[in-house]
Amino acid sequence: MGALEMGLTEEELQPLVNAWRNANPMITALWWDIDRAVKTTVREHIPTEVAGLKFTYESGFLFMRLPSGRRLAYVKPRMGINQFGSESVTYEGVGATKKWERLESYGPKFCENAIQAIARDILMYAMQTLRNCSIVAHIHDELIIEADRRMSLSAVCEQMGRTPPWAKACFFVLTDTNMIFIKKTDFRGFDSFGFFAYRQKELFFCLFHFLGGFAMDELIRINYDSERPTVNGRDLHDALGINTKYADWFPRMCEYGFSEGQDYCSILRNRSDGLPGKGLTDHLLTIDMAKQLCMIQRTDIGRKFRQYFIQVEEAWNSPEAIMARALQFANQQLALLSQQNLALTETVAIQNQQITEMKPKASYYDVVLNCKDLISTSAIAKDYGKSAIWMNRYLHEKGVQFKQGDIWLLYQRYAQEGYTSTKTHTYPGTNGETHTKVHTYWTQKGRLFIYELMKSDGYMPLIEMEV
Repeated sequence: MGALEMGLTEEELQPLVNAWRNANPMITALWWDIDRAVKTTVREHIPTEVAGLKFTYESGFLFMRLPSGRRLAYVKPRMGINQFGSESVTYEGVGATKKWERLESYGPKFCENAIQAIARDILMYAMQTLRNCSIVAHIHDELIIEADRRMSLSAVCEQMGRTPPWAKACFFVLTDTNMIFIKKTDFRGFDSFGFFAYRQKELFFCLFHFLGGFAMDELIRINYDSERPTVNGRDLHDALGINTKYADWFPRMCEYGFSEGQDYCSILRNRSDGLPGKGLTDHLLTIDMAKQLCMIQRTDIGRKFRQYFIQVEEAWNSPEAIMARALQFANQQLALLSQQNLALTETVAIQNQQITEMKPKASYYDVVLNCKDLISTSAIAKDYGKSAIWMNRYLHEKGVQFKQGDIWLLYQRYAQEGYTSTKTHTYPGTNGETHTKVHTYWTQKGRLFIYELMKSDGYMPLIEMEV
């Protein structure tokens, strides 16, 4: 058993089993209803029926007739005593040893057999619907189709999700509890199966509603699109067999203390005949209100529906359903926050771009005015992506400076403008004597002079060049 491999002990398993069964009373009830029906058929050889499953005993075989009409056969069934000392059904079949032996079964196993068999029938109907497609394989409840890339996946899902004819008379409900398991579809239909790429667990939850209390012929459609389950007022009126007109009956029922907004909400729907004119006023009732209305009628059908609504409330308030809704809400909030974060990121990026576009580009003048220090020729040349050798040669060719020994000096016409300043540096010689050397530096005024001179020749500092 997987639980044992996970490190759980035998003593820990039973409380978990009990907790799960207590949290899923409708599933558990279906198990034992099937168990009683099978035992009755095997023991007394009389037909029985539970939730659309029909059991018969014929010529030494127990047959389970599925809603599709297909039958499962159990060879030589008889009553026996299981390892716990309780009465159980046994039949002949291939066991773990791959040999024929007598196998023991009970309600939950028969229920599992039915669910898997119905899943097979649904898949087979889907394969027949998609018979024009190239189906190359199927895995449990999945199909692998070889198709052109242009083929529409939604069209395949639509065809695969069509309701089998043998299920047309049944209501099929996908509650929020189950929607958490659905991977490939996002519908909440009441007469549609849509088993596309479901997993076994998903099949079990969905098929339970088909087999169990939610799928019986006398049930009324439950709406799960709001914060709490609701039922249509006119549907309930018709189901209860009330002779009084709905327009007269409903206001009379509201006199029992029901209030709009708390117990029901009014809706306006179009005329059923399609003709112009005023539509019909309808109402969505809470399950609690519907339950009380059924009790007020004091009829057998009213009591039956009241019991059904009680079961709906219990299923809705089960720990699994509450957890699933909480998880679904959390996922929705997470998705919303993710979208908001993405939108905010995009907004910030746009704003940064706009700020960059609006921000005035720094000019060479701004750089110069903010610098008060003397600057070397090599530093100025670097502003233009040039070398000091190139800059000295350019200024010489423009008649600005000449070279005297190892030093560049300005011609007389520029020498009095305050463009340069010389500095004397001392350094030790190899013979230990101190030597001096004069270097010419440009003032910021001289830097601007070079800027204007080079600008006239089409040379711009890197800071002002278009990127």
